[in-house]
Amino acid sequence: MRLIVSFLLCALMLCSAPLPSAAQVVDFNSIGAPSLVVEPAYPTPGSEFTVRFDDVRSAAQGANIRWFYNNVEVAQDTREVVFVAPEVGQSATVKVLLDVSGRIETYQTVVEPLYFDLIIEPQTHVPEFYPGRALPSVGSQTRVTALLDNGRSLGNDYIYLWRINDTVFGAGPLRGQNAITFPMPQGIEAILSVQVSTLSNVVVAKRTIAIRSVRPEVQWYELNTLYGLETRALTSFNLIGNSAIFRAEPYYLDSAVFNRPDILEWKLDRTKIISNNTNPYEMTLERTGNPGDALLGFQVRSLSQLLQGANKNLQINL
Repeated sequence: MRLIVSFLLCALMLCSAPLPSAAQVVDFNSIGAPSLVVEPAYPTPGSEFTVRFDDVRSAAQGANIRWFYNNVEVAQDTREVVFVAPEVGQSATVKVLLDVSGRIETYQTVVEPLYFDLIIEPQTHVPEFYPGRALPSVGSQTRVTALLDNGRSLGNDYIYLWRINDTVFGAGPLRGQNAITFPMPQGIEAILSVQVSTLSNVVVAKRTIAIRSVRPEVQWYELNTLYGLETRALTSFNLIGNSAIFRAEPYYLDSAVFNRPDILEWKLDRTKIISNNTNPYEMTLERTGNPGDALLGFQVRSLSQLLQGANKNLQINL
């Protein structure tokens, strides 16, 4: 099941346009030029963000400042205003009109929301009836997909820079590669970061998250010939009839190891036994001899990935 880690980011464009009359042309490339600063730099759609007007020119001290949001005046004579970002597929323009001794200057920034999701899909085994989500384990393959949407088609003209812990995935930025698959590194978690840029090197989205890993574990279930698989895990079992079918489910084992394990072994009272069931993860036991206790053991393991394995015993009262 997809683990969905979700957030929304905005791409910002800064421009200056003189009014047609009595307007002063502003050079934004000059040192100390007035500017509009958006904080946070990537406000989420529908959330509050702050725009600050920076202007250190002595001639502008005490000048009249008028703020507009989508051409509607919202404030006057303040250097900072809080706005609400638009929804995905919409844009909003924040504009400042500055009256400096009768000379009118205009500054504006356009906010265009960009939807950005990270979808995390650990390639590990969980049974079909399990209501939770698959979790990664050390050495298992994990797929991460970055989704971008601004209400229209974006194409593939984006550069993705992925990092797992301190290692850059693919040895550098990758054009159009919005999805990667990597083995979970050693440790209790992996720090994943991604930065998305345009072809002109403008960063439009970035995020860092921690992906926690777990150890594979085995749970026991009874496969009833009449009712099917019992989805409540067993801690022990009382054999009432003449036989019973047991299934060992190795949760969070890498799917490749689950499908082709190097070792898959059953034991009864520490003696190896062979399963005649079609599913190698199932074992049928029949009552023989006098009543008593028995210990059913199971293990599955990869020989190339030492932490990709699990085992567990089940106490059975015959």
